[in-house]
Amino acid sequence: LFAPSYSGISGILGSQRQMGYVSGAEVNLVIDSLQKKAYELDKLNSVILMGRAADLTWSKFNWKEAEKFFKKSLDINPNAAEARTYYAHFLMIQNRWEEAWEQMKYAIELDPENPWVISFSAMMYFIDGKVFSAAKHSERLIRMAPNHPMATAMLLGKYIFQKNYDQAIVELKKDLKRTRATDLESVIDNAYKNGNFNEAVRSSATYLEDYSKEHFVAPSIIHSLYKIIDDREKQLEWMLKMFEVNDPNLPYFAIRSSDPIQKDPTYVQIMKEIGLW
Repeated sequence: LFAPSYSGISGILGSQRQMGYVSGAEVNLVIDSLQKKAYELDKLNSVILMGRAADLTWSKFNWKEAEKFFKKSLDINPNAAEARTYYAHFLMIQNRWEEAWEQMKYAIELDPENPWVISFSAMMYFIDGKVFSAAKHSERLIRMAPNHPMATAMLLGKYIFQKNYDQAIVELKKDLKRTRATDLESVIDNAYKNGNFNEAVRSSATYLEDYSKEHFVAPSIIHSLYKIIDDREKQLEWMLKMFEVNDPNLPYFAIRSSDPIQKDPTYVQIMKEIGLW
């Protein structure tokens, strides 16, 4: 039995869950089983330890155990670029920015042509408010891996920042293809033609709310749309839904910002309950 294969399959399923292609209800038990099997077979494999750390971070929200496994993984293989990218995001979620950038810059130095490293760094630049650096990394990523979903999301953010809404609409439609909602593109086109960008985003959000009653749509996707148009009531509603299903993107909202919504009692309580504030 080849232990890394079990860890590798669990990593693929975890990534699909993270990006909203599948629900936790569909894959969580399978991921747990694969992770346990891999660890039983090989407790000293850096990649397997990284996989356990990632699962503890984005599935279990078990920060203490996750960091323990990240450190074990990097002790065994200090040159593991992907482990350092995951650990950088773990540290960012903890608001330990200096340590996070130290890990990410080391990962880029170790493996500058790795699409996984580039995608994680692009996201980190974006969250840190470095929109153009995020876009630069995303454009490079797309040259290596066309239509990479993380690059699409970062470019969407860049075009919104620039108020280049014609390009933003293109990236929005690309990003929302992962929902597999067949009529969504026409909904966006009609709203953008007859209104404006915010109206197109709101129309896509309300359409997906209705669609999600019968089909899986990750709550974080709908939340992100309401965040774009600054609908705070809806953001909080969908953040609660993220909490209810342990959406793996929920920990990213613990990253401190100047957004007044972070002072809302519901927001604060959720962050406390997942152990980050």
